This record gives sequence, C-alpha cells and structure tokens, in this order.
Amino acid sequence: MADTTGRIPFWIIRTVTGILVISLIGISFMAPISAWVHPCSNRMN
Repeated sequence: MADTTGRIPFWIIRTVTGILVISLIGISFMAPISAWVHPCSNRMN
C-alpha cells in the first residue's frame, strides 16, 4: 500500500466522487420523470 501520511487516500476521493456523480445523474434523470409522473405535485398553490 502506498504511503498516504498527511494525504487523503485516493480510494476515498474516488468513492466520494463516484457517489456525487451517481447522485447528480440520478437527480437529473429523476427530476423530469417525477414531474411527468406526478404533475400535480410540483405546484399545488
């Protein structure tokens, strides 16, 4: 294993980046779908 003294291990950076990318892709896909499936839930007022 590489010496990571004083640095953030690279696998942690990859894991966090992967979670963020998956979250952004999921949000960008689910927002239009949920607006189409539930049109009344957007603006009830």
